[in-house]
Amino acid sequence: MPIFISLTTDLDKKQRALTAKKAIIVSFIILILFAISGQLLFKFFGISVNNLKIVGGVIFFMMGMDMLQARLNRIEVKDEEVKNT
Repeated sequence: MPIFISLTTDLDKKQRALTAKKAIIVSFIILILFAISGQLLFKFFGISVNNLKIVGGVIFFMMGMDMLQARLNRIEVKDEEVKNT
């Protein structure tokens, strides 16, 4: 929700509601497509559910390690990119 609000701050109430409806419809269609074709994709690529669990665990482990190391990245922002309010 915070991301949606921050991305639609410049829109009025009607446009924001329309954007939310479009996002809901698109996400529902994507969810249905993956629910229907997910098993076919798994078979096509030769992935089993156990393989997916292992890879998911490895990804969570790597994300956790990155969070524990707390690496800070410097980001340069140009003056014209800063919005003055």
